[in-house]
Amino acid sequence: MTYPWAAGEVLTAADLNNYAGLVFIKSQTVGSGVSSVTVTGAFSSTFDNYKIIYRITTSVNVNMGLTIDGVTSATGYDSKAFYSTVFAAGGFTAALNAAGAFWTVGWSNAGEPANASIEIYQPYQNSRVRFSSQFSSYVAGVSNGATVATGGTQSTDFTLAPASGTFTGGTIRVYGYNNG
Repeated sequence: MTYPWAAGEVLTAADLNNYAGLVFIKSQTVGSGVSSVTVTGAFSSTFDNYKIIYRITTSVNVNMGLTIDGVTSATGYDSKAFYSTVFAAGGFTAALNAAGAFWTVGWSNAGEPANASIEIYQPYQNSRVRFSSQFSSYVAGVSNGATVATGGTQSTDFTLAPASGTFTGGTIRVYGYNNG
């Protein structure tokens, strides 16, 4: 495949508007022994919607929570996750997090890589922010939700944290959906 730009060329916002698709924004390494990771400068007026992909490990089996900096309420997040233990018999379990302190965006199994693909819709628009997530580790499922309050401030950063325990490593990548 050929591209109309040169390898290593820095594209301007005007250049990006000519092309549809995902645009890489940043990557952040997750350290070991930390209880949360804040990714700064993830959201801006350049894109309406975003994709966050993570591959991380944690010290305990636990659900993963995501918060955004534009939500100032300690109970500003609604989410619902449906998940199943991948290798065990049984159906799906539903976990509701109404007016919670974070969105449930995934699950981590101690010492095993956990993966998630998270869509964040309009975090920079001063309105109710929505998300959807697909995740897999030993537990696999989907989740979705929204911020509780409408209005507020523009979000530029997000924080990912296990509900308990610490991270033992990984990577978080952020992409913007080009409106092109």
